[in-house]
Amino acid sequence: GRTADDTADLMALMEVEPFLLNVDGVGCFGSNKPRALYARIAPCEPLFRLHQTLHHHFKLMGLSPDERQYFPHIRLGRLRDLSPETVARWLQRQGGLCSRSFDTTAIDLYSSRARKGGRYRLEARYPLEQPKPTSAFDDWDAYLTNSHDPDQDGSWSTQSINAAAG
Repeated sequence: GRTADDTADLMALMEVEPFLLNVDGVGCFGSNKPRALYARIAPCEPLFRLHQTLHHHFKLMGLSPDERQYFPHIRLGRLRDLSPETVARWLQRQGGLCSRSFDTTAIDLYSSRARKGGRYRLEARYPLEQPKPTSAFDDWDAYLTNSHDPDQDGSWSTQSINAAAG
């Protein structure tokens, strides 16, 4: 539909550099009737900026984005017929779970299906942009303008250039 196409078009136009994520604990959705376990993502400014940008663009597109507080997480699994006490004991044993930083390499766009148990389908993957390498000349210009002064007459002597290069 139009919404899916517009979202895919928006995602294709975005330029997002890779960023690091960390897991900093586990939790459960559905306290009285546990339904899913998750690994909590530590606060991450680039991820929050990405969320805010998407949220803003979705509103401009006339969509009604989820207004709940953003809660980045990785779903570990669904739960069925487990008591809150059983889940609480597991969470207590795993509560200190954390990870080393890991790179994001892509943004995945999923659609959800209104079926019992919810189904998610990967619609598209958008590789994150590596920072654009600067040319040797860009680095050279920055080095010369920030690190060295020209000779008194405003020109660069061979000695100044050789010192800067060496």
